[in-house]
Amino acid sequence: MAKDSITLNYNNYDSGIIHFNILAEFVEGAIERINQTKEDYEAIDSSIFETSTFPVDSYIDDLNNAISNSKKIIYNSSELAKYVVDNFNGAEEAIEADINKFKQFMEELFGTVSFDGFHFESEDLVYWEPGTEGYTAQGYTETDEYKIISTYKKGSNSRLYYYDKNTGKFIGYIELNNQAHVGGTTYDPEDGLLFVTGDDGKVNCYDHNAIEDALKANTQHNSEHFIIDLNSKQYESIEIECNINIKEELKTDDAATIYYHNGKIYVSTYRTKGDLVSYDINCNRNQGKVDLDVGQMHVISHNCPSAIQGISIFERDGKTYVAFARSAKFSPSSIDVYELNDDETLGDFSGSTSFKHQGLEGIKVNDDGTVTGIYEYEGSTTLDKNIDDIIGNGEKNKHDSSYNAKANFWNKTIHGLNNSSYDEAIAREEMEKNPYANYYY
Repeated sequence: MAKDSITLNYNNYDSGIIHFNILAEFVEGAIERINQTKEDYEAIDSSIFETSTFPVDSYIDDLNNAISNSKKIIYNSSELAKYVVDNFNGAEEAIEADINKFKQFMEELFGTVSFDGFHFESEDLVYWEPGTEGYTAQGYTETDEYKIISTYKKGSNSRLYYYDKNTGKFIGYIELNNQAHVGGTTYDPEDGLLFVTGDDGKVNCYDHNAIEDALKANTQHNSEHFIIDLNSKQYESIEIECNINIKEELKTDDAATIYYHNGKIYVSTYRTKGDLVSYDINCNRNQGKVDLDVGQMHVISHNCPSAIQGISIFERDGKTYVAFARSAKFSPSSIDVYELNDDETLGDFSGSTSFKHQGLEGIKVNDDGTVTGIYEYEGSTTLDKNIDDIIGNGEKNKHDSSYNAKANFWNKTIHGLNNSSYDEAIAREEMEKNPYANYYY
């Protein structure tokens, strides 16, 4: 740029040049840091950009473009000295703030982040494997040794991904013999059973003791990870007959999620308004044969929150509570807590909290009050909330209307249901029996 295009005096020009050189070097370094971070992230899993709604890739590109545009403005300004002197500190701070914002964003999602690369230092699970193979995480549960995530992929059999509970290491997966949405999974430690939601309102049950035996035998022949395919005749004894199906009683095939607590299986729906029911279960093992006795459905409530993706039943100070994990596309996630009465009816609303990331699915309230769970898209099981801070806070859920609308849309257009609540389903059934009855929709 010619000096005669600068209208300021040379002292200011020299001062501007000094600041400009420093800022140009800073901008170059910032671009390099962003690009290196992007490369590190893509090295871990490039496919996440195709399946995830986390705007990480676009955010990096936008930031990169913003830095480049700032650089162009600096280079092309006809009043270089004045521009740089007036704006240098602000420009540097703005760019640094954006980089720190990005760094914080990544730390919240994936653990500790360094511009030298990604370092997962959290003791919690970081689960990249389902997404790399095109699977979407749904349900979450834990055994003594494993953390288990149920996943689905359109057109493929659903899977259960296994991780070592102590190390977080991925150790293999179970290929199920169905293509269900598998929105929830839960473990019964008393009977050694694993329950997973299936198709048409059904809940499937698997002998986890047999799974562990197969897993250990399998890993002896495969040092990298195990694969147990339940479609194989070799493993046909793992699935146990289970007579849990909500379709007939609740007039929906939407078994969204599931949880085991004190000898009962709890099943919840996603619709508006949501349902929560329970079943008593009793397992008998005799000479390798497993018989599961399921009691009658007990309706806890037809008036639960909408858009339920996960539930956890837990005890606190002599009371029983149910935590509902709620999420809907393009909306923040939340946890709503209600009391569970002694007669197994849904009690008073206790409190709510929100998470800015969408896609919260299966959750588990731990004995110390911490909450672990998974997001629909890859990340960590860390949830930066303590249940004791939610109980009794009385905060209403800010996203109720959004959840209601999306759950209603999901039921009526995506899931193929003609009703979005139990009351609507019953009314429609009555209308079909008597077409002349005065029912309106």
